[in-house]
Amino acid sequence: RLSGVRQEVPGVQQCHRTHRRLFAMRYQVLSHAVQRVNGQRMSEPVTTESATAQPPRDPVELRRLHHRNMLIVCSLVVVLALTLETRTDQRVEFSWLRGVPMPETCASRSLFDVECPGCGLTRSFIAIASGNFSNAFQLNRTGWLLALGLLIQFPYRLYLLYHIRTRGLPEPGANWLKLVFSWALIVALIGNWALKILGI
Repeated sequence: RLSGVRQEVPGVQQCHRTHRRLFAMRYQVLSHAVQRVNGQRMSEPVTTESATAQPPRDPVELRRLHHRNMLIVCSLVVVLALTLETRTDQRVEFSWLRGVPMPETCASRSLFDVECPGCGLTRSFIAIASGNFSNAFQLNRTGWLLALGLLIQFPYRLYLLYHIRTRGLPEPGANWLKLVFSWALIVALIGNWALKILGI
């Protein structure tokens, strides 16, 4: 009887239908929100920062890249030594672009009028490339030593690349020998610079 009374009240059925629609819409919105985690659906894998981080690079590939970069740098130095020439005012310019000298690259000499350990190396390399070894020694007494170390890089790096490609790591050669070679060049540069300051 109570249900019959409810049916006789005008607008009760329409109100029930409206409530059912609102409840269905609310359920759909909540379900859609729950299925989202960090902007992804629950069925999709959750992406985290650790998952998107790049994996560590292969050490073999890193060593290959290092040796290739060294070969590129050494080749560039050789090309510059062959294409540059020293002017009468001791500035350098390209042989195919005369009258346009390169800017001063030594900040010590430009700012304080004091030569650095590397002053004269560019002109020394140019003199060695043109076969004028006596002039190269006068410009920088360690120029021939660094030029020799530069030329040694070509067979050395090519051999290491071949070794890595065929046998992988570790590379042949003792690490202490590489350190001795590097420090010998540094000591020679600084020693020559000190001798020049003393007027020797």
